[in-house]
Amino acid sequence: MTKEEKYKIDYENTLKYIFHLSDIRFKLLGLVPFATGIAFSFSEEKGIPVNSFVIGFLGLIVTVGIIFYDQRNTEIYNGLIGRAKDLEKRCY
Repeated sequence: MTKEEKYKIDYENTLKYIFHLSDIRFKLLGLVPFATGIAFSFSEEKGIPVNSFVIGFLGLIVTVGIIFYDQRNTEIYNGLIGRAKDLEKRCY
């Protein structure tokens, strides 16, 4: 197997991973409204303030977790884009 063939295989795998990271991002985006709907279904109109606080706090924790995950995902994504550009120069 030549170097050029190895670069092409690496390029194809890099592109697959880029698309996978994009797919994860959109799945997380779709999860937020679903989780919000579940949280609202557990809240009562005249509920105990502590319950509202707990639901709000859990929502905050989940949102911060998604933000951190998305930031890390973005770092990996940007690195893969740079790698793909470098492989394009070598292969094509």
